[in-house]
Amino acid sequence: MVVLLFALPALAGSPRFVDYVYIEANEGGSSGGHAAMRLGEETYHFQHEHPGLLRLHRDGWEHFRDAYGVLENRTMHVSRVAVSDATYEQL
Repeated sequence: MVVLLFALPALAGSPRFVDYVYIEANEGGSSGGHAAMRLGEETYHFQHEHPGLLRLHRDGWEHFRDAYGVLENRTMHVSRVAVSDATYEQL
């Protein structure tokens, strides 16, 4: 019980994380690579839509990972960045 009481202040000051996700290019329509930002279980990324628009999309992480990493068989690189609570909330 004493150990848990000492751990509480450390948990309160723990940083939050934002993941920068880079998806490698593929042949065809994916020849330029792709990037996204993951906050918790939500993933934000831009997609090209007809007629030349870029639209911000929000997908659950599992759906995003399956769509790009499994179905499109593209390699994904994730960089985890520690941010303050204020920065996380602004993002």
